[in-house]
Parts: sequence; structure tokens; C-alpha cells
Amino acid sequence: MRFVSINPATGRRLTSYPAHTRVKVAQALARAHAAHLLWRDSGPATRARHFRALASILRARRDELAALATAEMGKPIAQSRAEVE
Repeated sequence: MRFVSINPATGRRLTSYPAHTRVKVAQALARAHAAHLLWRDSGPATRARHFRALASILRARRDELAALATAEMGKPIAQSRAEVE
């Protein structure tokens, strides 16, 4: 089974992604839980550093991510850019 991404404005298929096996899902959940345990014990300074790094990446890729959101969700590009920002 594959997950298909379709542009809602045009009905055109953008891409498709393979479904994960139960083992892959269990592994991803275990990694997410381990990351949560580390995150919940991190202090504000550490969290702020990570969020600033994330903000920098999002701003650098704003146009690319906005175009993807527009294609996948059919929203106006200005709204997508604002959402990324």
C-alpha cells in the first residue's frame, strides 16, 4: 500500500510514499519516546537553542516549504509563507 499526495486544486498526483511495516512503526515510536524523555529533562536554554536552530532552518527554506504546503493543501502561497514563518 502506498500513500499518495494529490494537489487538491488540480487533482494531480504529486508523489507517493510507501507504507511502513509494523516493525518500522514500532522502531519510530521507540525513537520518538526516547527523544521525548531527553527533551522533557532538558532545560529552557537547551530548548531555546534548538528552537532557534529550527527557526533558522525554516526561514532559510521558507519558499520551498511554502510551495510544498500550497501544492499539498491547496492554500494560497502567501498563507503558506506566513505559516512557515
